[in-house]
Formats: sequence, C-alpha cells, structure tokens
Amino acid sequence: MKRTRAALPLALLATLALRPGPARPSSCEDDAAGAIAGRLDAFFGGRRELVVAQRLENLEIVTGVETRNAYDVLDAGDPGGARLGSVVELGKGFWSAVRRQLFRTHRPMDIAVFDGDGEEVMGLRRPFHWFFSKIKASSGELQLGSVRRRFSLLNRKYDVCRPDGSQVGLIKGPVWRPWTFRLFDGQGQQVGSVVKQWRGVGTEVFSDADSFRVRVPDGWMGVDKALLLAAALSIDFDCFEGRG
Repeated sequence: MKRTRAALPLALLATLALRPGPARPSSCEDDAAGAIAGRLDAFFGGRRELVVAQRLENLEIVTGVETRNAYDVLDAGDPGGARLGSVVELGKGFWSAVRRQLFRTHRPMDIAVFDGDGEEVMGLRRPFHWFFSKIKASSGELQLGSVRRRFSLLNRKYDVCRPDGSQVGLIKGPVWRPWTFRLFDGQGQQVGSVVKQWRGVGTEVFSDADSFRVRVPDGWMGVDKALLLAAALSIDFDCFEGRG
C-alpha cells in the first residue's frame, strides 16, 4: 500500500519519539552534588577572609629534606584565629619520599582538605609539571574546577576555572610586588586577593613555612571558595616553597 504525503510526517515523528534523548542527571546525582555544595558552604561559611598557615617541620629546618606539606586553615576574622580545618599532602613510603627530593615543587601531589572534625571535605590533585602548574579540585565524585598557571613576563598569572573550562576569575601577581596576588572578575575588577604574610625572621630565614591571607569575593559560594584555597596552595608551591 502506498503512503500518503500526510502519513510521512507522522512516521517521522514516531521515529524521533523512539530515539533516546540526552542523558540527564539523576535525582541521586543532584542530591549528591547538593550535599557536597552544602558541606563546602558549611566549611567556609560566610567568612570573607581566611589564613592558610603552613606548619613548621623540624626535620626540614634542620636537614633541608623535603617533607610532606601540611597547613592549618584559620578564621582571619576571629581574634584567636579559630582553626577551621587542615590541608595535608598525601603519600607515604619510600617512593613518595624519593619523588619529593628529586622533583621538589614539580612533583605530582595528592592533597586532602579536612574540616575541624577530621572529615575530608575536598581533594586536590597537582600533576607533575616542568613550567606551568595545574591543580584540580574535587569533592567525592564531583569535579569543582582547576587553577592553571599561564605564561606571563611581568605577572604571575593563574586562571581559576570551573570544570567546563569557563573562567571564574584571574589571579595576577606583579613581579614588583612579590607577596601580593590580586583576584579579578570577568569585568577586570579586583574582587579578592591572596597575600603572603610575614611570620618573623626565624621562620622566614630558616624555613619555607609560609602563611597566606586569602580575601574572598562577596557572593562566592563554597565551591568557588574551594578553588581560591587551591589557588593559594598553588601559589605557595610555585613561588615560595623551597625559597625560604
């Protein structure tokens, strides 16, 4: 039997209706992402300023042997510097120690961020590199984004990006102000900063244990604040680690 012209569009519609559509996130995935975002919001809270202070390692001071990095995350607005959590470089054993001595700040790193109760809230991965570092942030199975250093003659520049590559902000540290890194939004306005703090003659001369004051932009959620924390760590590794 011949098909009429009217029957052709109906057949085409029936075929399209049977084709699978693009995959959509399940409600479980949405719930997991929401829980992670809530955990990061709880960790960072509404604080506008944080202090990221590297712990002094006696073995490293005395021998110069590169040890695993560890930091305390403190509330800059609290007079007593309330401790919010910690940042710890992972990796034990002989080969991890060898990589630290051979590749120093170029080594691959896996880093965990813990809250005040010792629960892991996010992880950081920094692959091996020679020139331009990249640090990727995640929490559970959720990718949060990355911080990538880029080439520049007069500034130390870092792109703060979401998982899809879109830019959240640009960090620039002019070479004539070596301790100051300013965060700019998409309109070129300064909205935050990462500034190295003076820790005293003994600490600055005899160790590479650095401290940074991180000013967070208004309106940033915990996920974006996590990327700024990652940026502060990457700045330390690139620009100050091993230069004490």
